[in-house]
Amino acid sequence: MTDRDILIDLVRGARCACTAAKKPPMSFCRGCYGRLPVGLQQALYARDGTYPDAYRRALTVLGFQEPGAQPLDRPPTPIPTPPFHTTHK
Repeated sequence: MTDRDILIDLVRGARCACTAAKKPPMSFCRGCYGRLPVGLQQALYARDGTYPDAYRRALTVLGFQEPGAQPLDRPPTPIPTPPFHTTHK
C-alpha cells in the first residue's frame, strides 16, 4: 500500500488523528482543523498532489506522530475564545 493509499483511507475514515469523530472526507475533526494555521488548512485542499505532505505537516503542528497517537510533548493548543463584551444600561 502506498502513502497515497494510506492517506486516502485516513481521509475516508470516521476518526481524526486525535480519535475524535470526523466526517469523511474531512482530514481532521473540527477542533483539530481549527487549530491549524490558515495556510495549512488551505494546503489540505490543494489539488496539486501535495496533500500527503500537507497532512503530515498538519499532524506535526497538532503534535501527533501518527493518527491515534498521543501528543508528542505537549497538549493540543487550545482554541482561543474572544472575550465577551457586555453592555450595561
